[in-house]
Amino acid sequence: MDSLIYTALKKLAKKRGIRAKEVLFPDNLKDDFRGLYYDDSGVKLILINQEDNLEERIFTLAHELGHYALHREFLTCARWTCSYQEDEGHWKTVEDEADSFARRLIFFIKKGLPMNNNPAAA
Repeated sequence: MDSLIYTALKKLAKKRGIRAKEVLFPDNLKDDFRGLYYDDSGVKLILINQEDNLEERIFTLAHELGHYALHREFLTCARWTCSYQEDEGHWKTVEDEADSFARRLIFFIKKGLPMNNNPAAA
């Protein structure tokens, strides 16, 4: 079922013109980042740590889609350096909102999958 959820999330990103790509993060970023939403001059990209397990990649993709849906007007990027235009407290709120969005999005995708693709229904 997880692979179906991941596929559904990738299709959702693609419909919005966002390329979702699994990459190997440099060692100095692995502990700080699981993913990244990048938008610069209409180039929209979500990078996902390819070393994470499928469940983690699902949450990361949904979380980064949350940044696209909720925060793209606050995010500025230039030369792969992205930052929010607000203070540290705003950063935590933004991350919490993206986490909440991710949990809800995954819930609704699971709910919408046909029962014959749900191992729990067997």
